[in-house]
Amino acid sequence: MEKKTKISFVMPCYNDDRTLKIAVESILKQDLKELEVIVVINGKDQDKSIKETNKIKDKRFQYFVLEEGNACKARNYGAEHATGNYISFLPADAVLKPGQASIWCRWLDKHPEYAGLYAGYIFVDERKLLGEPEAP
Repeated sequence: MEKKTKISFVMPCYNDDRTLKIAVESILKQDLKELEVIVVINGKDQDKSIKETNKIKDKRFQYFVLEEGNACKARNYGAEHATGNYISFLPADAVLKPGQASIWCRWLDKHPEYAGLYAGYIFVDERKLLGEPEAP
């Protein structure tokens, strides 16, 4: 039986409070609805990131907090909680291009010999993305 969740996006977060919500929303706005977003906030003193995650209200979104850890531990922890047929590890300062989740899943469905792929998102410049002037 195929899992209900087609793809799980696992996002390690360390001091990414300024871009986190926008990054997560770029995933939740995808045309593919059978997805989930798992944010793993890692490291001490991450109150700003936790505050940003609490603003996200979507049943496909969840987050965890690791007091100690790094990006690798955060990815592994998120992967352990993923329910999707596929897992994508995205940074918390990246925006997924519209329709990309569907493209990935269709391609992976047609090519089961591949373990994954890597494309279709952009790293964000938080000043530009948030409407702030660029530094001179």
